[in-house]
Amino acid sequence: QNRKFTASELVSENKNEKITTSAPTTSTYQPTPADLDWLQEVETIALREIKNKDYTLEDLAKELLISYSSFRQKIKLISGLPPNRYIRSIRLHHAKYILETREINTLKEIAFEIGFEGLTHFSKLFETEFGKHPQEFLNKRSSIS
Repeated sequence: QNRKFTASELVSENKNEKITTSAPTTSTYQPTPADLDWLQEVETIALREIKNKDYTLEDLAKELLISYSSFRQKIKLISGLPPNRYIRSIRLHHAKYILETREINTLKEIAFEIGFEGLTHFSKLFETEFGKHPQEFLNKRSSIS
C-alpha cells in the first residue's frame, strides 16, 4: 500500500512531541535500522488491518511473534508512544495521505476508511496530530483543482 510516511518519520515526530497528549519522553534511545525495519512491519500490518475493528494489539503482537508485554515495551522504547497511540498515529498519517492524494472526497468516508466510526472523534484526533482540521486539507485540495 502506498503511503508518504516511514517508520523513522513517525518516530522522529513522536520523539519531538508533535503528539501533545502524552507526557514528554525522556528517552534518549536511538532506534537501530533493525528497530525501524520492525516498526515498518508493524505499520504494514496495521495498515492491512486498518478497517478490522476486531483486530487487537494482542493480535498484532501474536502476528509479530512477540509477547504482548514485550510488544508494548518495544513500541514505547522505539517510538516514545504507547502502542495504541502509535497505531492511531499510523492511521491518522494514512488519513492525511488519502486527503493529499484525493483518493476519497469526504471526511466521513476517510474516517471510515481508517477505522473510525465517528467523524467528530476522527476530526479532533486529526487536528491534534497535525494542527489543522481535516476539512482544511479538503478545502485546500478543492482550491487547487
